[in-house]
Amino acid sequence: MKRSLSIFMTLFSAIGFAQQIPVEIQDPSVIGINKLPARTTIWPSPSLDEATNMKYNEACWLQSLNGKWLFHWSHDPQSRPVDFYKPGYPREGWNIIEVPSTMERQGFGTPIYTNSEYPFKVNPPYVMGEPDKRYTSFTERNLVGSYCKTFTVPDSWKDKQIILHLAGVSSAAFIWVNGEKVGYSQDSRLPGEFDITDYLYEGENLLAVEVYKYSDGSYLED
Repeated sequence: MKRSLSIFMTLFSAIGFAQQIPVEIQDPSVIGINKLPARTTIWPSPSLDEATNMKYNEACWLQSLNGKWLFHWSHDPQSRPVDFYKPGYPREGWNIIEVPSTMERQGFGTPIYTNSEYPFKVNPPYVMGEPDKRYTSFTERNLVGSYCKTFTVPDSWKDKQIILHLAGVSSAAFIWVNGEKVGYSQDSRLPGEFDITDYLYEGENLLAVEVYKYSDGSYLED
């Protein structure tokens, strides 16, 4: 009886561990949820003159979200703040991070470089296995960055479709607006876009992005 109980408890713990890891980051059949089709990175403009003379970061229908974001760093998915995206979640004491950036270059995690060897345990499509103890990923199994920023939509954008444009996220990310899950993006070298029109409020809005360092897509980068 004791042995059966022990086996049950071990199985229960393993299931709990798995539930803390989003299935999407290790599922090759999922590279995006609710993402808009890929397109050329040219901003919509109200006139031909505006389109001809605009700069990449200064279009009239563009609002940059670059700058300072609230940030929480976790060394693995199990220790991340799961409910951080909710509007009432307490974020006192969180760090401030510059976006765009890499979290490692700002002191969160260990910067590493590898050429022909994977920096995690090779077991495709999985990235959460226990690697050699010499690996940085032995203790930093799969870094998770939890990012939050508030923003307002210009009054002149009323009745327009509002698109969230992520220029690049390494290597996978979940997105929420005002506590509602918008979608998922995977492909660290290409933009990901989402229609967030129906998620927005008048006044202040909360954007939350949960970024995973490794995903099944990481196998394509070595």
